[in-house]
Amino acid sequence: MSATACSSNPGASPNSGTSTPIVTPPKETPNDNEKKPQEKLEALLQKELSQTKDVAEAVGLTERYMKGVTTEQADQMFMLLEGFYETHLQEAEAQVSNPEVQQKLLQLKWPITLEQASTVKDTELKDLMTNLLKGKYKLESAEGMIFPVVDYEALKSFQPNVSKPMQDYITLMADDSNRPVAKDAGLVISREELIQRTLHAEKFLTSYPASPRYDRIKQLYLNELHMVLFGLDNTPTYDWDSFKLQAEMKQELQKLAQDRENTLTGDMVKEFLAVLKLSKDQLYVKDQGEQKDVPEVRAYMDQMEQRVDTLIRTRTTEG
Repeated sequence: MSATACSSNPGASPNSGTSTPIVTPPKETPNDNEKKPQEKLEALLQKELSQTKDVAEAVGLTERYMKGVTTEQADQMFMLLEGFYETHLQEAEAQVSNPEVQQKLLQLKWPITLEQASTVKDTELKDLMTNLLKGKYKLESAEGMIFPVVDYEALKSFQPNVSKPMQDYITLMADDSNRPVAKDAGLVISREELIQRTLHAEKFLTSYPASPRYDRIKQLYLNELHMVLFGLDNTPTYDWDSFKLQAEMKQELQKLAQDRENTLTGDMVKEFLAVLKLSKDQLYVKDQGEQKDVPEVRAYMDQMEQRVDTLIRTRTTEG
């Protein structure tokens, strides 16, 4: 897991009449998808994306190439755009991290929108903000710093083109980009919402085990499950002095295991509680003033991903 849409220019359909005069055909554009071998479109888009560093242009190219293609091709194109973000995110961060830019951005009203960007008098800042926002980034702030993140809510504009699994993937990613689970080493959403997000990620994994985005959502799921069980440094599920699971958290986990007994998450929590029974609810122990692992708990954590994979294979609904 560290810039909305450009307008497209649809190609003209060929005239099928026989009485019209012969004319020179228009120059082929990326929108004339019916004129190109379908299997080559993804490679053509990839080539064009590799030749630009402009994120707004990258989004526009992807939108144009997606017109009239199959959902399978649209999925590949969407992932190519994600690859563009991964390659160029550091460049976008560098543009925004300039101290002068930071000061100017901090003076603006949040959240920063395209409409607000259009009113900025500083031409360079205006162009930077407009390009990032049209490229489906959004600006976030933490610890006094402003930085760009991919705005998956804006990327929902691609959902009509892609497959149902990819639509659901975008929705999960949008939930995370709209309201991050954690910030500054602490949970910033309710534990109830955290549990619901964990269950939503689980549903994706069990519904679409063949998805090319399975591994990404599995990592999201494992991160969220870990937060359900252990919390975070600033919002732990255990007492900081004794490293023992808090009584109210134990009750919450017991209820979760009972209410969701037929789910992957319910099974994982049930197994975790069995481990804690052996450790007498100790998630860690204090040894000469230092936090040390409990062997049984460490073993559970080390095999968590493998156990998730095993349980998913027994309950998948695809194939």
